Amino acid sequence: MTRPYLTLRQDDGTAPDGAGYFWLQAPAASAERTERWSAAPPVEAIARSTVVHAVRRCADRLLAANFWAAGTTRALPSDGPASVLVRPEGKTVVVSLSDPTQSRSSVVLDLAWRGLRVLSADPGIRVAPNRSGTRISADTAGRPGEPLTLTLKWS
Repeated sequence: MTRPYLTLRQDDGTAPDGAGYFWLQAPAASAERTERWSAAPPVEAIARSTVVHAVRRCADRLLAANFWAAGTTRALPSDGPASVLVRPEGKTVVVSLSDPTQSRSSVVLDLAWRGLRVLSADPGIRVAPNRSGTRISADTAGRPGEPLTLTLKWS
């Protein structure tokens, strides 16, 4: 998609103090589900800055992050704009990433977990240990926002 299809706006006033919120999209959710999620959101906001927005789903610890520039959320640094999902599943972790700008030749992430080995990876993904844990480098050239996925396992 190359153009916006919806605009949402929240008027924060001229100088909000201690204010904060995040949007949770819930297509086809009933009024009851929306009210229940409003009282007890199924996700926790873990980063809300001009560099990165990230949430963690409470049920399974899935981390979803959108980076607009190089930065870090919790223990996940990105070298620039990227959309990232990190899904721990027992002794494995599935990582999906993409270049939402559709203009970068690569995306580099550092997972702060050591002792991971590759079970499967899409072509163009390289994984190597580094000082902080595990470096993931993905070739995103010529992939217009297409996600790349890999599955890692703790040794």
